[in-house]
Amino acid sequence: MENQTNSYSTEFLNQLNNKPPSKFSQNKFLYLVGGGIGIIILTLIGILILSNQKTVTTNSLLIQTEQVAKIVKKYHKDLEDNQLRSVDSNLQLSLTNYIRDLNKYKNKDEKTTEKPDDSAIYDQLDDASLNALLDRNYTQIMIFELDKLMIETDKLYRRSKKSDIKEILKTNYTNISAIKDQFEAIKL
Repeated sequence: MENQTNSYSTEFLNQLNNKPPSKFSQNKFLYLVGGGIGIIILTLIGILILSNQKTVTTNSLLIQTEQVAKIVKKYHKDLEDNQLRSVDSNLQLSLTNYIRDLNKYKNKDEKTTEKPDDSAIYDQLDDASLNALLDRNYTQIMIFELDKLMIETDKLYRRSKKSDIKEILKTNYTNISAIKDQFEAIKL
């Protein structure tokens, strides 16, 4: 009888030793490696996103404002809707003042910033003019361009330390925002 008890205990011990490992312990290494690779990938993506963000300077904002002013100047005379022409006149005046204000703080030592390629905008507006859709397309493009201008103005405002430039940026941001709202209110 004693022999039988010993054999049972030996069988029991063997069963414990031969117990298959849990799924977690089998995949533990894979989880750690996968998590490590995931963290590295997310870190690299974050670095790439942050390094691709351009720094807004007074000069780059001035160039962008001048680009929008050129579009306004070129197409203003071709607009048909009276309300749109009125809002566009306000925009023209506001951009002229903004350019004048930014020129006071232009950094002459800074390398000239590349001008954005706006040929697609001109092509789109020229096509719209031929198809009698200029007012509608112009309004949409101006809303988008003013949005971009407001974002860049806000970035420079947050980065700037001088109170006088901050005041100029704040005033012009408010003006552009109001004009953008007027563009959005136009129903064509």
